Formats: sequence, C-alpha cells, structure tokens
Amino acid sequence: MIQDNLYKELSAMKVADLKLKKFLAHGTEVHFPYFGALTTTAYVKGTDVTVQALASTDEYLTVDQQWESSFYLDMIDQRQNIYATMEAGVREATDAIKQKIETVFYAAVVTGAYDTMDDGDIGGANGNGIALTTANVAKTFSLGRAKLGKALNGKRAVAVVSYAVASIIEQLATSTGFSIQDSAFKNGYSGRFMGFEIYVSENLSTASSRTHCYFGAAEAISLAMQISPTVLIDNDPLKAGKIVKVISVFGVKTFIKGGLRILDLQIL
Repeated sequence: MIQDNLYKELSAMKVADLKLKKFLAHGTEVHFPYFGALTTTAYVKGTDVTVQALASTDEYLTVDQQWESSFYLDMIDQRQNIYATMEAGVREATDAIKQKIETVFYAAVVTGAYDTMDDGDIGGANGNGIALTTANVAKTFSLGRAKLGKALNGKRAVAVVSYAVASIIEQLATSTGFSIQDSAFKNGYSGRFMGFEIYVSENLSTASSRTHCYFGAAEAISLAMQISPTVLIDNDPLKAGKIVKVISVFGVKTFIKGGLRILDLQIL
C-alpha cells in the first residue's frame, strides 16, 4: 500500500514518459535514436528521383540514479512504543526517495528544454525572470502556448508550477472553478487554466532567485524506473533490532525531440 501511495503522490509520474521501463531488463542504457528530417524535390517526368540518406542519430538514457534512505529500529523501541514506529519510519524513508525522484526529474527541465520563457517574452527585459501577478498570468500562459506552437502536436499541455504560482492563478481564476485547496493534493493536480493542466510541485529547480517551471507537452521527459522504490528489512547482525532500507534505481532524460516540446518557464 505504501508503494501505491508513493506513486499517486508523485506529480512527476503524471507528466513523465514512462514507456522506456520495459527495455531495462538488458542493461542500464536505453537507446532511443531519431531520424533526420527529409525534404521534397520537384519531380521531372522520366528523370531519376533524388535519393536521400535516411540517417539516424543515437540518443540514450542511462540509469545512473541510485538512491537509498535507511534507518535502524531497535527491538526494544519497537516493543515499547505505542505507535507504529516501523510504519512511520518507512513512510519517512519513502517520502525522502519520492522527493529525490521529483528533484532529479524536474532538473531535466533546465538541462533539456530547447528554449526558455522569461520576462522578455511578455514585453519585459530579456533574460530576467517573470514577476508573475494576476495582471500578467493569463498573458504569460497564452503566449507560452503560442511559443510552443505545433510542438504540442496534439499532446496534453501541462504546466508544473510552484504553490506561489498556483496561488496567483487561483486568485484570477476562482470564478472558473479552479481551486488549489480542493485538488492540489490529488496527484499534484490542481485544475485547468488557459488550456494547460496545472500541476504543483515543491521540487522544481531554483537558481538565481528564480523557479524553473515545466511548461509544455506531457511526456516530454523520460523517466525509467529500473527498481521502483522498494523496502528491504534485515536483522542487524550485531544489535537487537532491524535495519530498514528503501532503495530506488532510475534514470531521467530529455531526448532531443522531447526537449522541443518544453519551455523552461522562469518565474521570480
């Protein structure tokens, strides 16, 4: 039950591309090549066609994230405590792993997005973060969709934002039914706004006094879980107690085609 709750609480799981997991049985790398674009040539009757090379470029995801969270539980404490010490400890350890998965996942927005969206895109200073307010939040989201353009290609448009940004959206959009209080803790989902599914995360990357939000298509970042968060309980050989370990092994990658569908939305 703990494992199910863990997955339901991860907003990253709602916007990640998870399909590469099935290829992990044969190693720690998943190769995912892409083909170059082909062009058209005017055809002249009776002449040879222009034959183009169907060249591919290899990209791969490396399962290089190995994390654990462990604790020791003495038999005396386990017997004397009136509360469920083991259950509480496992909950804390799995939460630590959950936070790490999300932190690594959303860092891929910064490193893999093909473009940023900052103050210059809404008429301010290029390179500066956006000081988001109720006066410019609708404009920001509208221009964001326009900047993504055909890159969405029919996919779900998602925005993963901080609680501060969600609060600004809510202040503007309560009349449309958007309510962070009612839904923010259901898989991180907080409603729809300007055509985007809004998700909330506290694990977005922050640097230079700005928050890097995910703005684009769902499933643009790949997350491959080789070992889902797993609880292991062993007897300590030298003590009268148990060592409880929660371990996860995974990899995250923004492939070149996925990066074309993401904007690094930079908010002050």
